[in-house]
Amino acid sequence: MKRVFSLAAFLILLSCNQQKTETTGNPDASPFEAGGKYDQELSEELKEFRKEEERILKENEGKLTDMEFEAYEADFGKVKVNSVNKHYFVFQNTGKKPLIIESVRASCGCTTPVKPEHPVQPGKKDSILVEFSPYEGTSGQVEKTVTVKSNTFSGVHQLFVKATVE
Repeated sequence: MKRVFSLAAFLILLSCNQQKTETTGNPDASPFEAGGKYDQELSEELKEFRKEEERILKENEGKLTDMEFEAYEADFGKVKVNSVNKHYFVFQNTGKKPLIIESVRASCGCTTPVKPEHPVQPGKKDSILVEFSPYEGTSGQVEKTVTVKSNTFSGVHQLFVKATVE
């Protein structure tokens, strides 16, 4: 998945550099000008990257699906230090292939996510449990992030937990 994103970023940058300008025919002209040596090399690299992108998409074809959460944010309101606050982030597999949650990671040790261990079939719902237990010394407004990695087209989803610790 990282290669697809890297490839997409490269293609965007490359397309920004592909604006054509007229060359002067001057032998002292920069190799960076349109039609110059580097433009031709970039064109060849672009062809190779496009082939690689097609290969990656073909390799993952039939494996990717999509998911949608009912809500991407949980606000616990006012909570006490060392309290255990639970929220189930309900999602649905809106794609056509089984959904596999590869990992869920929290931005802080006070937030513990638990993912389903089984594939979620197309059209079915499941949930990710997130427990938020603020540590001693935590106070005021807090916001934590849970990153969900899965076999979806986007690959990553962000969930948010908010609370005011008293």
